[in-house]
Amino acid sequence: MSTAPLSTSPRDNARVAFVEEYGLYIERKGRIPRMAGRILGQLLITDEPHLAQADLCNQLQASAGAVSGMLRLLIEAGFVKRISVPGVRKDFYRLADDSWGVSLAHGVEDAQQFARIAELGAATRTEVGPLAQARLEEMRHLAVISEQHARELLDDWKTYRQGRTH
Repeated sequence: MSTAPLSTSPRDNARVAFVEEYGLYIERKGRIPRMAGRILGQLLITDEPHLAQADLCNQLQASAGAVSGMLRLLIEAGFVKRISVPGVRKDFYRLADDSWGVSLAHGVEDAQQFARIAELGAATRTEVGPLAQARLEEMRHLAVISEQHARELLDDWKTYRQGRTH
């Protein structure tokens, strides 16, 4: 596939730049591959209620196999929903109703996992020296703070969303 953008209009250049930067951002976070981030970026900027896989392939200049695999991953992670339209044989895709909340919930899960690992480290304190003990104590403290902040952020987001729906 060509690596050149399909369009050269400033509006389309901005869209392509956004989709690419969002894909890179998602990849750097380490949770999902760049192509999945590009799909999320494309779904974020569309005014259509949903897009077909072929539309995503065309807009992202990506193969059907790459897009299909990433759509499966995004559906399993809760970021994207598959939509069936009566009388149409193909599936369509859209962002989940609260994809930001899904992302924040994953952040809480990550913080909880970090906290569990920190507790395993803390259990080694009688088996390691004082420098390692100090590092492990800092790790445990950071884990507690991280989990607390992740939960608060998710709660704040839920409060914000509830305020917007009333």
